[in-house]
Amino acid sequence: MARPVVLHDRGTPQTRKRLKRESTLDRLIRERRKQGHNDTADIERAAYEIERVYFAITRGLSIRTSSFEKVDRSEPAPAPPQLQTAYTKRYLPWAQLMDKDMDGPALKIIIDVVVFNRTLKDIDRRHRMRNGYARQVTIAGLKLYADLSQWG
Repeated sequence: MARPVVLHDRGTPQTRKRLKRESTLDRLIRERRKQGHNDTADIERAAYEIERVYFAITRGLSIRTSSFEKVDRSEPAPAPPQLQTAYTKRYLPWAQLMDKDMDGPALKIIIDVVVFNRTLKDIDRRHRMRNGYARQVTIAGLKLYADLSQWG
């Protein structure tokens, strides 16, 4: 007997919940605004810039789809000047400070939150840290980036 065709399958309840879930970073920023912190805009800007620079750095490492058009790929396209400046003046010094001064895998935790949208609970579990450590490190790291950037 043939199965009935489901035209508007929206997935399981768990899938629907995951798909409409607010990002970890958005939730952190919303909570900080609600608590009345003054540095929220700088933290949001720092996260956005970290994400853009990270993608610019790693874009040559990703898998690409095949194209039958003849394209010269001998050298990757250069990053825009704003991203080059962000990388040399802000991202690189910040990443070096994160590796040197902060305990544990702080840089990886921030990349997991900002770029890969992993949950704080998942990160705490993955790194075997106490509950709340990923939140603390993420906020401290983004504040440090904003302070080094001297936007405010």
